[in-house]
Amino acid sequence: MNRHEIARRKRALGQFFTPPELARQMARGLWEDWQAGQSVDGAALPTSLTPPTSPTSSNLSAGPSLLDPACGDGALLRAAAEEWARRLQCPAGPDNPGEVVATAPARPLPRLSGVECDPMLVTRCRSLWPADLAMGLDLARESITPPTPFVHWGDALTGPGFDDADARDDSADPRAPGPGFAPPIDWKVTFPTEAAGGGFDLILGNPPYLRERGHRALFESLARTSLGRRWQQPRMDLAHYFLHRALDLLKPGGCLAFVMSVYWTRADSAAPLLERLRTETQPLEWIHLGNRDLFPGVQGHHAVFRLRRCLAGSTEAAGGPQFARLRTVDTSGPLEAAWQAAEVRTLPVNEFFDAILEPTAHRVRLAIRHPVAPVASRPDAGVLEEEFEVRQGIAENPPRITRAQRRTWPDLPPVGTGVFVLTTDELRQLGLSPAEETLVRPYHRPQAIQRYHLAPQPVEWLLYLTRQTAPRLAECPAIARHLARFQSLLEVRREVTRGLMGWWHLHWPREERLFQQPKVLGIQMGTAPRFAFVPQPAYTGFSTHVIVPRSDTASRPLPVLTALLNSQGAHDWFAARAKQRGVKFDLSGGLLRRFPLPARDADQEQAIEALVRQAARQPDPRLDQELDRLVRPWWS
Repeated sequence: MNRHEIARRKRALGQFFTPPELARQMARGLWEDWQAGQSVDGAALPTSLTPPTSPTSSNLSAGPSLLDPACGDGALLRAAAEEWARRLQCPAGPDNPGEVVATAPARPLPRLSGVECDPMLVTRCRSLWPADLAMGLDLARESITPPTPFVHWGDALTGPGFDDADARDDSADPRAPGPGFAPPIDWKVTFPTEAAGGGFDLILGNPPYLRERGHRALFESLARTSLGRRWQQPRMDLAHYFLHRALDLLKPGGCLAFVMSVYWTRADSAAPLLERLRTETQPLEWIHLGNRDLFPGVQGHHAVFRLRRCLAGSTEAAGGPQFARLRTVDTSGPLEAAWQAAEVRTLPVNEFFDAILEPTAHRVRLAIRHPVAPVASRPDAGVLEEEFEVRQGIAENPPRITRAQRRTWPDLPPVGTGVFVLTTDELRQLGLSPAEETLVRPYHRPQAIQRYHLAPQPVEWLLYLTRQTAPRLAECPAIARHLARFQSLLEVRREVTRGLMGWWHLHWPREERLFQQPKVLGIQMGTAPRFAFVPQPAYTGFSTHVIVPRSDTASRPLPVLTALLNSQGAHDWFAARAKQRGVKFDLSGGLLRRFPLPARDADQEQAIEALVRQAARQPDPRLDQELDRLVRPWWS
């Protein structure tokens, strides 16, 4: 298998392996958390796992069990084994700085286990680990043997778990075969000791990163498993399932450490998962890693979080602290040094989950010190959807030919050729009749939407073909000749195959009134919100929001809404709640509908409306600053 095939396989399985330096930090923190929950003679042990001076004292409980449910190349298990062994070395003496001066007493080895669905990685881990671990440790004088993990080939998400709720056998309904197909794991059979003991003591993980988009068959099959029947949500990530499974397998009082991207905490699909974390766990630490380049090919912010499972029937973890820690790791320099040097803040456990909903370290501090958008708590405050409709732009499908389409249909015209969205030159070359010209609409890309204003002249044009505007293609001969070049692509679209529209129609054209009437246009993704007041007809694509007044209620003027959405207060509100996509954040329609609106002030609205209309005609940074000054009191 060459490197390109390996890369494709890793993408298909969502494999992004844990860097060794990150694995070491995660393993170190997890062992410390577990140690803090143990006791000797009824007294809490010190945080350090260095053995006490008495050689007969034990600083580790007998044989703790540790699981990585998606172990990949085994980096986390390797780090856990090495860290355990290192912590049994005696400290250096005054006469032997840096030297090991004593032999640690024999102790029961922890049981380290992994589950992996990729048989190639399972074979690699099983064959290389003993030598691999020995190379990483200098323990010849120690009588300390690092525990050798055992990796099971199987699917951690299918098959019955430890709980009675999972008793139904899912083996007859496994995940769809594919590059990640593996037999279901029956957790009670595979791990009888842990099942009898109430679960694993420790769980360590870097779950696969796969979104539902592009993997529908996988997620549909998962929804039919017992795990999916309990926790399936629209548009959830595969990592959500792994965290649910880990919570099911973790012993009450046990500790967990996961590394994941931070945006999941603000996803609607994660709401049941966040509720489980609030009610079933006690947070210990959240380590924000920023946009440090940890996983090649993956953008965005990541975080490590550690928690302890609450005792059965209790909302508190065993002997755990009542405060959680927040650590912000600098994105420059070696990870270990930055991790150790990072500022650590503490806050009450009951405030922890509100704090981690913020996408960056700056906003974590903002959430703790300066809660954003206080207007939302006023009794007279409403939300945007009470006064306005929020809709997405048109889904042309496709606007232009893409590389992926060209690979599937090699006979298509070159990449970039307009299908429903055309440049001025492409439109001129069609030679449309006067009747066909009535089907052409001005089209604006997201880049044309700026703060308060829209680019005055469109650079592209949309063929607005719907069941109402173009019921019969024969009446549009020039357009028919143009679209015939793409017919093989257009005929396989879902709505066409279901007989809901003609193959020449736009996929989702929306109601045309949305684009003809005055409106506010906004981008869905960017480094900052951008909303423009657009009084003239303008058509936009799927990655934009179209906001129009509701017909059944009295709405404030659209220019006033534009000023509110472009304000600094709105920026902070969105930044604290939107999904993080690299350096950008994703403003969903659901989030926009929940945007808080202040009580109305007729005099203030009149002044703001006049300035916004002026900014829509003639952009001026001074107008932008003046508008933010006028809106600011509404956020105080």
